[in-house]
Amino acid sequence: RARHARSSACEARRCSVGCGRFCPPGEDRWGQPFDTCCRGCATASGHDAGCADGQLLRGSASDADLAMAMQLQEMEASRAADLGASSGAAAWAEQRTGGQRRVRLYDPVWGEVRLDGVPTAAQRAVFWLCPCMCVGCGSAASRRTWRGFLATWAVALSAVQAVVLLAGIMACGGAVAPTDNAFIGPSAGVLDAFGAKNAARVLLLGEWWRLLTPMLLHSGLLHLLGNLLVQLRTGVLLEQHWGHALWLAV
Repeated sequence: RARHARSSACEARRCSVGCGRFCPPGEDRWGQPFDTCCRGCATASGHDAGCADGQLLRGSASDADLAMAMQLQEMEASRAADLGASSGAAAWAEQRTGGQRRVRLYDPVWGEVRLDGVPTAAQRAVFWLCPCMCVGCGSAASRRTWRGFLATWAVALSAVQAVVLLAGIMACGGAVAPTDNAFIGPSAGVLDAFGAKNAARVLLLGEWWRLLTPMLLHSGLLHLLGNLLVQLRTGVLLEQHWGHALWLAV
């Protein structure tokens, strides 16, 4: 009698979507009574093939048959959802590993460079050391970046330092032997004549300008290249961040 009452209560409930059909008896996987006539009606995709008027009307089928049909529909829908999720994850992984996504490399001075696929270690090293080789100068944005880079005191001082070193090497007829200067540059006498720091001359002869001129001197090409790498990468960044006047004062 109690079972008949529960069955009657379930059969008396119509589909909550408003299609006019009756809800089947039984409960879903979460223990809740069915509130729609079929799975398709619950997902707003139309009635399922097994959801016929005569099949779901009151008393047209047994409670066990209707509950079994609904459980089978839920199992099939769950299996289809799992397959869709796994195929979506596989497609995303294939896209990630197959080089289909665009990777962005960013530098505060040179801006953003977009590459097709994952950049190699060589590409990352070149972008980190000399991003100007990756930017180019074909677009208006890249030309604007180049103008901002060249219009800095760091670049101007780097050019002066290179000219001074070249003049020192030419003054002594070329770079001296590595035993005399391992940095591939002029002799110590030429550097002293060009204003290298000399404490005796500063104190005894009053050549105080030697406290400033060493900032433009380098012992050789290796010394100059090491300084320019830091000066043109970090120096330009700090100058654009601080401003020209403050950077020059520092």
